Amino acid sequence: MRIIRARQMVEMLSPWRKTAGWADWQNDDSPGFPIDKAHLENGHRLSVGQSFLTPGAWGYNIYGPATEENEWPQVAESPVHNVNGKERHENLTREQARDAAEKHYEKLFPIGTDTGSHDSGVDYSDLSKFMGEL
Repeated sequence: MRIIRARQMVEMLSPWRKTAGWADWQNDDSPGFPIDKAHLENGHRLSVGQSFLTPGAWGYNIYGPATEENEWPQVAESPVHNVNGKERHENLTREQARDAAEKHYEKLFPIGTDTGSHDSGVDYSDLSKFMGEL
């Protein structure tokens, strides 16, 4: 039997460790514009990207579920501050922006908030199909 120390365990599991908190962040970098997105089961989407207003800083946007009028209606964005007459985002890193987006979302939609359908798109009506995969 081999004893694994806590530090070794963290190093072994680090490739599977999620950054930030509970959202499943996916890197979706476009050429010249790094961006991360997290699609939630209820149709909402969190997005972080580098700020155009403050070079090197990261900001976030929170989008509601798609509607017929708007593919991704914006619900909230990272705070913008007026510094010397110019709008500037806080100097957040990528990780800090992800964390801030999750915290802002939790304030807007606390647990128990009715945010509409929470359909994951998986049909569970035929459970025997899933039991066969076990």
